[in-house]
Amino acid sequence: MNNELSHLAERLRDNLSEIDTVLQRIVEGWKRFLSSSDDYYLDGVALNLHGLYSGLERTFELVAEVIDGDKPGGENWHWALLKQMSNEIPQVRPAGVPEPGGRGPRTLGGVAAVLTPRIGQADRAGCFG
Repeated sequence: MNNELSHLAERLRDNLSEIDTVLQRIVEGWKRFLSSSDDYYLDGVALNLHGLYSGLERTFELVAEVIDGDKPGGENWHWALLKQMSNEIPQVRPAGVPEPGGRGPRTLGGVAAVLTPRIGQADRAGCFG
């Protein structure tokens, strides 16, 4: 593996570890909100959802830059990045997300189940209400 790909793999592992931590905090905060109705837990969930989005975006940017060789720019770069990640590059990488506006998960539980098996298990256990 060349040095650039080795560095990318290390950064992706770090990002995914951080994302896993954020997902755990979302689930725990949601459980605590459901049991207490304390809005402070809901605030924490909201902040962690933002952290989740930022972490995923960082991961997609790395893949776009290093693997695809093309990171979107311009006014709508966020949407363009999601669109780019929804496309498979044969013999290089699979699609990273369902196509925007396509048939993907429609609920928090559905999105979580796509992101990590741990959150999918929490959803099936009723943690998301």
